[in-house]
Amino acid sequence: MTASPSQEAGQVSNMSYVISIQRGSGGTPLTRSEINAALDADQTIERKDEGIAEWVRPDSTERLYFNIEDSSLWTDDFSASEIDTLLPKLRELALALEAEVVGEEGEVLTSSEESTAPAGAGGFSMLIGLVLTLVVLPFIAAVFVIRLPYLLWQVFRAAR
Repeated sequence: MTASPSQEAGQVSNMSYVISIQRGSGGTPLTRSEINAALDADQTIERKDEGIAEWVRPDSTERLYFNIEDSSLWTDDFSASEIDTLLPKLRELALALEAEVVGEEGEVLTSSEESTAPAGAGGFSMLIGLVLTLVVLPFIAAVFVIRLPYLLWQVFRAAR
């Protein structure tokens, strides 16, 4: 990874936090053309260079620089304390790219509401769960209905 424009200018505090937008290990890697299309479609992001894009927060003059690589879009242009204010923009881009926001320690920062899993993913697991519930639950109920009176009778008889 190369230094961001603000790092090169010496504007970033010495404790920056790296966040990238990338696809998980099971998905196909992002391509530069996908990244370029997503950046070009976003009217709030301005291309600065071949490998750099800039976003200015609408509620301030803060700038966030994105570094564009072949399989990811990343930034280290803010400190960990600023993550909550910049994460919504990163999640918006990740959603457009059907990717995840990943922190520097590998933690996925994409919220569950904005999950990029295709619709119907995990359907087979749901089917297995439903079948097990329909088969196992009546069996457990039958055991309780048959065994519970016997156990109560045994307890009552032992108490005499």
